[in-house]
Amino acid sequence: MPPLPDSQRSEPSGLFSVLAILLVGGLCYLGGLSVAELDKEEARRAVPAREMLESGNFVVPTVWERTYLTKPPLIYWTIAAVGKVRGQVDELAVRLPSALATLLTALGLFVFSRRVMGARTGLAAGLLMLVSLGTFEKGALGELEASLALYVFAASAFLWLALDDSSGRLLRSAFTLLTCVALAAAAMIKGPVALLFYGAAVVGVAVSRRQPRLVLRAACWLPVIACLAALGMWAAMAVARVGSDLALGVWSGELARANDSGPGNYLKDRLTLIVGVLAAFFPGSLLCLSAWFGRRRSTPDASTAAPATEGEAPVLRFLAVALVVSLGFFVLQPGVRPRFCYPALPWCALLGGHLLVRALATPGLVHRAVRCLAAVVTLIAVVLVVLGLALHAMPIADLEPFDSLGHLLVSVLAVAVVWTLSQLRKPVTSALLIGPLVILIGARLVQTTQFVPQENAQRPKQTFGAELDALVPEGDVIDLRFWGGFNELSYTARRLVFSEPPEPIGGQRFVLALASQIAMLRASTDRELVEVAELRLIKGTEVRLLEVR
Repeated sequence: MPPLPDSQRSEPSGLFSVLAILLVGGLCYLGGLSVAELDKEEARRAVPAREMLESGNFVVPTVWERTYLTKPPLIYWTIAAVGKVRGQVDELAVRLPSALATLLTALGLFVFSRRVMGARTGLAAGLLMLVSLGTFEKGALGELEASLALYVFAASAFLWLALDDSSGRLLRSAFTLLTCVALAAAAMIKGPVALLFYGAAVVGVAVSRRQPRLVLRAACWLPVIACLAALGMWAAMAVARVGSDLALGVWSGELARANDSGPGNYLKDRLTLIVGVLAAFFPGSLLCLSAWFGRRRSTPDASTAAPATEGEAPVLRFLAVALVVSLGFFVLQPGVRPRFCYPALPWCALLGGHLLVRALATPGLVHRAVRCLAAVVTLIAVVLVVLGLALHAMPIADLEPFDSLGHLLVSVLAVAVVWTLSQLRKPVTSALLIGPLVILIGARLVQTTQFVPQENAQRPKQTFGAELDALVPEGDVIDLRFWGGFNELSYTARRLVFSEPPEPIGGQRFVLALASQIAMLRASTDRELVEVAELRLIKGTEVRLLEVR
């Protein structure tokens, strides 16, 4: 790689950068993993891992002993491994793999950028990754996105290094092998969608180096073979155990479900996707937009722009093309949610890190970015306040300022507005970054240390599980008749077996069904069904516990 310019030779040390990333990441994502109850899709990751440990079957995931092939099993394996060490699959076991994946992604951004663009850019990119709003939501959640983002970024970074002709042949072969492993792992997290992000990275490499024939190199297509081989081996073993009809039916249903939004909702879904991605990738998305608008509105010169070095320019084109291609596909594809784009966040963070470092050396860019930030933050604050008043339908004097995280964020945004406006006429220094960084980290810490414990103080889902355990004697099996309530039901110590209606009632002594299913169940059997208790799920759904006599 060419030497760095004089303005960038004063780089932070590797130890300092790693410690800074670990400190911020540890504060934001490793604390309080067990405080909140399982939420969103977390139980769908916890239950298969728990049943894998109980049954010893690590090939076919199950939920309530029902085959669950909607996702490959790597995420369940990692959760089960942590659960095995801890002795139980609890909230910490479910969330620790995601939190560690988030930290490794931030460290990976630093290591990769230090090699190709400099340590300063790497440090900025790692910190931007950790303080992005999407990472705040998904970074420590026991779902797929954090692990998928780690493996997708690793595959793209290793691919870039594997195609670097300035490296030795042995080193490039090692990077190719690492690309194969990373892409196969990404596919074993969420299936073939990993190939979409990898394809965007391949296009980015070919475009950035202006060599379309690069896609024909073994370093590009060997990882695809490894990815398909990993998925194929698992699929073959799963089909051998459950049969082709069931497995193919589940996988074809997943493909159909991904395109079920309908033409009437297409425009609404696109707007939701675009706004959601811009918010999730903030502040990296804001930096990229500020640079794009600033470049269109002004002509760079020596006093206002610091052009990328010869070594940086191809990497920046690679990141930009990979980001645009992957997000462009999702914008066109119906039924896509903003969280599906999360694996592209590291690319945006790396671009944002470069723009941040470049802006600090370019006063004109900094002032344009700060003005854009002030305008956007002010707009967001106004919109949130208006929405808050509309939703609460009460005068602002009656609102408690900290009764929800939303009101806290409004306050944080208001502080950000005042701070950014106050910086417009001050000298441009690295201290300009401290305020927004502290605000974002502070908001995250307040969320994890104040609001999350307060919201989970009563632990209603755990209470639901305890009530069910008190009603059903130990050793009895519950015949579950509805597909839902995973987070609440994951807290029961009783064995649950899902039976899809209209399957006849089997030999279980207890049946748990929706209130609307009671009449159908009684009409389908000659056995007496005695109502034991009426329970209510967190979302208000009424369920009945019946005893079969």
